[in-house]
Amino acid sequence: MNIMISAETGDRLDRHIRSGRFQSAEEVIRSSLDLLESEIEELPASARSVAELEARLREGIEELDRGEWVEGDVALAQLRAALAQPRGA
Repeated sequence: MNIMISAETGDRLDRHIRSGRFQSAEEVIRSSLDLLESEIEELPASARSVAELEARLREGIEELDRGEWVEGDVALAQLRAALAQPRGA
């Protein structure tokens, strides 16, 4: 297969080969594709995390709207007390 690449991309390939980590442009491209594919595989998990975060933010906003909140210094004191508790207590 033959592909056309820009001069900038060619320079980037050459730079990676000169670094000694790769023997050829094919190795650079293969490694890049492997990395891209691994990132694509992780996207659904990331999307779930974002969706979960958005849901928790909405829940928090609804609690605030209902007046269910505490002052910041009280919340910090509660967090510090919870962290000071031995695990499983």
